[in-house]
Amino acid sequence: MITSPQNERVKHLAALQKDGRLRTEHRHFLVEGPRFVEAALASLVGQASACQQTGMSAPLVEELLYAPSLAGEDHPLAARARAKGVKVTLLSKDCYKKIADVKAPQGLAALVTLPEHDLKAAVSRPDALLLVACGLQDPGNLGTMIRSADAAGATAVLVVRPAADIYNSKVVRATAGSLLALPVIAGREDEILAALSSASARVLLAEPRGQTDFRRADWSRPVAIAVGAEAAGFSPAVRAASAGSVRIPMWGKTESLNAAAAAALCLYAARQND
Repeated sequence: MITSPQNERVKHLAALQKDGRLRTEHRHFLVEGPRFVEAALASLVGQASACQQTGMSAPLVEELLYAPSLAGEDHPLAARARAKGVKVTLLSKDCYKKIADVKAPQGLAALVTLPEHDLKAAVSRPDALLLVACGLQDPGNLGTMIRSADAAGATAVLVVRPAADIYNSKVVRATAGSLLALPVIAGREDEILAALSSASARVLLAEPRGQTDFRRADWSRPVAIAVGAEAAGFSPAVRAASAGSVRIPMWGKTESLNAAAAAALCLYAARQND
């Protein structure tokens, strides 16, 4: 068991939580809590067919970080990790609190490799239902959008930079495990638009003054639903690449919905005839 918060391994894990550049360099990120650890362990065996279809490599759980004093002795997820050949590292309560990103840590975290994604494969499916998040800076909003996309059966989420780091701990937590369930690909605006054009995927913009009520829009696939940051909206390039726009009616005094809520409504509308 590692007992000193000054241990170099503990320092590295704590830095990994805070530094996106370090996550990119080492190709790892942390998920915290039993629910997320369980999802990560399930991803080891549950994504083979999905990976072949979407170009997504299953994330690999490299290490389980376990504080028995917080999670309880002989936690079943520790046994499950060992059974899958995952290294289990025991930490003292103080060590675990140093790497944790929540106020009340539960004593279980997993070190996960960043999944590899093929943008072309993700957008080229004839049944593609894509969510394009344009410039979303709020981690909670972006994470909630990823979770909604997973729930609605979207085939991928494309994140146009600059945006919140998709492996930021707040984004990861807001996805409730969905980050491990479908391709989430961050990239430059030009490369994402080029991939969508190459795949002949129609881009529909969700905005308050859109041309068509979202309930009556043509959601035939392949289709990409673009949702922008509430203040910035869409760039000229994204507007030029779009095939039209949809609006969500407002009956109250607010002018628009939160971006994550708008994305969820449009995604479910796109599934209404499935």
